[in-house]
Amino acid sequence: MHTRESRLILALVLPCLPAGAAPRNAAPEDRPAARSLAAAAASRPAELPPVDPSYLLLPFDVSLPGAFATSAFDINDRGVVVGNFAIDGLAHGFVFQDAQFIDVTVANATNTELTGIGSDGSAVGDFQDANGRIHGIVRAEDGTVTVLPDPPAAFNLPKDINARGVIVGNFFAPGCTAYTFHDGHYHPFTIDLPDAGCAFPHSINDRGQIVGNFVDANGMQHGFMLSPRRQCDSNDCDEYADARAQDISVPGVPTIMWSINEREEIVGAYRVAGTHFDHGVIRRGHELRTIDYPGPQADTTLLGINDSGIIVGTHGGFSFGLIAVPLRR
Repeated sequence: MHTRESRLILALVLPCLPAGAAPRNAAPEDRPAARSLAAAAASRPAELPPVDPSYLLLPFDVSLPGAFATSAFDINDRGVVVGNFAIDGLAHGFVFQDAQFIDVTVANATNTELTGIGSDGSAVGDFQDANGRIHGIVRAEDGTVTVLPDPPAAFNLPKDINARGVIVGNFFAPGCTAYTFHDGHYHPFTIDLPDAGCAFPHSINDRGQIVGNFVDANGMQHGFMLSPRRQCDSNDCDEYADARAQDISVPGVPTIMWSINEREEIVGAYRVAGTHFDHGVIRRGHELRTIDYPGPQADTTLLGINDSGIIVGTHGGFSFGLIAVPLRR
């Protein structure tokens, strides 16, 4: 049975679907180009995560005139979705709220994107200026956009924000630095896993748990989770000092983890050797399950999950958005 929020999301999303679009759990004969989830499971090697059949998969694409290449990056507990799309060759951010898409761009920017949203409606992202530098932004629920202070680097990419206003992200050039940002200050951090290079944090929940990825000495992508050791009330305190990171990868294959909710459900993607497309993955406890958008070589990446288990993401090489609603909870 759908949860109350699942029904709400369906009520908001269905009016925005392209004419003739069908829910992606329709019978295979209604989707001539698609494999069923059962067929996908049968063809999957046994050692990889089994398919999770408990989600209703729907297309989720920006319906503004001229829009294409939607990526839905995050969803909060009120069902507000953020992400980006392309129009006239430039990237625009969007907010989907109250069954409407809102175009979010920064004045005089060449590209704008939104990548994370908190429970209060605050969203983070970035824009590129005319000189090619990338700056971080916070968009308040009322639409006010604030530019974050520039770190000592050319490119600032904030990825997510939690209810306490803590932001995670990276800045680059020179080097690569993972950070948390709060109270006007950047706090660099590293992870202690073997052969871990620069960490790429993508999500932070309200308890301060961070998920993301790193690349090892052999070039393999790994998913990680980092939990704070303490709560801090001042900039002199480091919540993550001496914190032990966990490798939460799909064993033996490149993995990126993109989002974590308050139930410690984590979503991301993995890639099987010898293929050129990704599979969506969800982690609950120590259990890993595959969630793929139907279709041959659908190239699925799950980018955001809220506390009701509703997932947003992309498929087709970050060309199309998706939303996955749990059928049981």
